[in-house]
Amino acid sequence: MKPKKLTIPLLLLALAACQGGIDTTPPTIASSVPASGATDIALSTNLAVTFSEPMSQGSVTVNVFPALSLGAPVWNTPNTVAFDPPPLAAGISYTVTVDGKDLAGNALSGTKTITFQTVPPPDNTPPAPPTGVKATAGDGEFFVDWNPNLEPDLAGYTVYVGTAADALVPTLFVEKPAVLAKVTGLENGKTYFYAVDAQDASGNRSARSATGTVSPRDMVAPALTSSEPANEAQDLMLVPALRFTFSEPMDKDSVEIGMCVGTDPPTSATCTTPAPVNFGPPVWSEGDTVAQFTPTDQLQSGRTHVLVVSARDKGGNPLSGPNRVAFSLRATPDTTPPSVVSRNIHSTPTTGNGFIGLTFSEAMDQQSVQAAFLSQPAIACSWVWTGNTAGCSGALRQLSTYTIPLGTGARDSAGNPLAAPYQFSFTTPNFNPRVLSFSPSGRFGSPIGISPTAPIVVNFSEPMEQPSTQTAFEVRVGTTLKPGTFTWNPEGTQMTYTPSFPYGNGVTVTWKLGTGAMELGSGSREIRLRLPAEVSGSFTTQPVIGR
Repeated sequence: MKPKKLTIPLLLLALAACQGGIDTTPPTIASSVPASGATDIALSTNLAVTFSEPMSQGSVTVNVFPALSLGAPVWNTPNTVAFDPPPLAAGISYTVTVDGKDLAGNALSGTKTITFQTVPPPDNTPPAPPTGVKATAGDGEFFVDWNPNLEPDLAGYTVYVGTAADALVPTLFVEKPAVLAKVTGLENGKTYFYAVDAQDASGNRSARSATGTVSPRDMVAPALTSSEPANEAQDLMLVPALRFTFSEPMDKDSVEIGMCVGTDPPTSATCTTPAPVNFGPPVWSEGDTVAQFTPTDQLQSGRTHVLVVSARDKGGNPLSGPNRVAFSLRATPDTTPPSVVSRNIHSTPTTGNGFIGLTFSEAMDQQSVQAAFLSQPAIACSWVWTGNTAGCSGALRQLSTYTIPLGTGARDSAGNPLAAPYQFSFTTPNFNPRVLSFSPSGRFGSPIGISPTAPIVVNFSEPMEQPSTQTAFEVRVGTTLKPGTFTWNPEGTQMTYTPSFPYGNGVTVTWKLGTGAMELGSGSREIRLRLPAEVSGSFTTQPVIGR
């Protein structure tokens, strides 16, 4: 018999098989909603399964345990089927079993089950009110502490402060396990009312503790921080004024000065029995922290003078620490102009601050030196004098050349000006980027009552490399990372994080920016510097209305 001829379809099928055209690869589950292993799934979530290739729709079966009555399947694409089940139950672990075949008849392979956990049932039980609440007064502040609550889902405590028992406002939120808070920015001698409540992770608040009262008071003794003439200054030609600078505002009527006159050098002169001396009424300035006297004929040429200062601050605390100022007057007129004998310059990349020290050949009139000191670019100097050395501390610009001219207006204590202007320059290195500010932020610590969708805005000292900065930034509610989107201002100095989904009501949001954040590279920044230290913040969102 002759062999049977293949029909054309069978022939084409055979040829396709020879050429590898028949699909023999089994399909798999490529992804699902919810994803397998997901937790805290919303009760309104729809189910969807995406396969690795188009499926034979009639062959696909989806079963859920515990049982759910799934609606009719909706094929959004040949690869994706979706169901609209009734609302899911809270606190349930669901298992979805999937089976089916692709268009070529290959059965589903690989993992066929999807498991997920729904959000737990709502917690409406508030924690117990804090116990053992008490306050300790401080200078313009007070400390409040309490016994720790034992609820396992405790989030923290809110401290309420006000000037009346019926006018308390939330002031600080303290995250567990801390049981101590400091309230600052208060007025000494004024009575403040306070109370504390507890909050759990679901936003439930306890009743407030019993209301207490506390009155801050000044308990810090003042100190004499500097003087003109400086202590142990020698061979002064003129002392047109005596200036004393204190660490805090003083009781203007409490300042008294005793004096001893001798021949010992200022470094070793003593004054065990000072005689009262009247330099006339002082002129007070800078918020009652600087007292200036004008001596007339009380100072003697060629002698050493030891002044002993006594005073009290506005809280009645007496002066503490060294209160002795010794200096000597030259017997003959000083006509020698002063000079700069050395300078010391350094900067700190991690803070952006710098220091410029100028050491003079003799004691200087400090005010004239500071007035004659110029800088381009300008530096807002904080001046510190040590003997004949003037120190200017202030913020500097990175990668900048500073030119410092010291004019002939700088005079020594005898009034002699510099013989010629003294000028020098220096160039700052590349500084680490720094966080200048962020929001939300609060006066008393972690802000509360923030919108559940509030963005987090971070301002930097210079343009930042966006990928590394965004990677180093994370936001959490509890231990759960919160995804979001980032936007930047055109200068690259302000990053705004916007949450993809609301944080939730009555929850504490924490964020941190790690040291992986780097400055934007450029030709002058071949080695990009990182944020010198981790920066973090937190805030509490608005509570659920009615709870």
